[in-house]
Amino acid sequence: MFRIERPLYPLPGRRNDRNKQPLQTFRVYNIAHRGSNGEIPEETAAAYMRAIEEGADFIETDILASEVGAIICFRDCILDDTTDIANHKELADRKRTYEVQGVNTTGYFLVDFTLEELKLLRVKQRYPFRDQQYNGQMARR
Repeated sequence: MFRIERPLYPLPGRRNDRNKQPLQTFRVYNIAHRGSNGEIPEETAAAYMRAIEEGADFIETDILASEVGAIICFRDCILDDTTDIANHKELADRKRTYEVQGVNTTGYFLVDFTLEELKLLRVKQRYPFRDQQYNGQMARR
């Protein structure tokens, strides 16, 4: 167990600071990792909304930048496992090989696409044991 030396406060926001309360350090928090990703494809608005509906106190997300610097909630640098990129023949020439954590990796990398191109892709579950019913139904927003 660790000891907190000062109260933890939420980040500054547009709301009136007089109403801010320190974070409660005496209870366990429900933190949704990439949203409600067991049911809905990870890092999507739908996954975040479901996590909120299910009572998440916080949503932990990963952030990457597109080719032109647009900030996107996305876990991996490669699009292959969580999107339908392989179905987009018009983007086939974007397949690249980069060194990722010391290993040459070939695939479609997020950094090689604009935000507009990324919005064309449909998301899917990363793992086959997760609920597949939402695959292909939503774009990354």
